[in-house]
Amino acid sequence: MARVIAWKLGLHGADPLGKAQLTSGDSGSKFAAGTNVRFNVISGHRDAFNTECPGQRLYDYLPKLRRSVGGRMG
Repeated sequence: MARVIAWKLGLHGADPLGKAQLTSGDSGSKFAAGTNVRFNVISGHRDAFNTECPGQRLYDYLPKLRRSVGGRMG
């Protein structure tokens, strides 16, 4: 998983340990449409939507995954 994420983020010059500012749309988000929200570049759906995705085990693994992806990107 880390290899694929590193490849994809590399295509866009995104920092796996960084943040991204996104603007909420009108598609069931936790945030009102038009709200600017900062997320971890690698985050779970639950950060923006009312869901348990990606599940607690994977969600708990995200900090380690971010570091692993960062190491692969160099």
